[in-house]
Amino acid sequence: MFLVPKGTLVKVKKARAEFYPKNIKDHVTKKDNLFDKHEVVLDPIGKLGCCQNDHVIGGHYEKAGYYGFLREGWQVIVSANKVQYLG
Repeated sequence: MFLVPKGTLVKVKKARAEFYPKNIKDHVTKKDNLFDKHEVVLDPIGKLGCCQNDHVIGGHYEKAGYYGFLREGWQVIVSANKVQYLG
């Protein structure tokens, strides 16, 4: 499980939207958010089998140290140093 604590600045985009700047919005979390490993779509440490692709912007976020989580039609992009791994 991964925890993104309340009050964390994250970036969000609709899941099917392209990684264009106009589609990515800043957001501050209003509650603690728990994500399971099957919800991880960007993995900066490469341990969960996510593909680090240099040719897409999502891959650049991943290589820059961001996690991406997919839930309910939204992708949440958050810096790895803000994510707590709970096991």
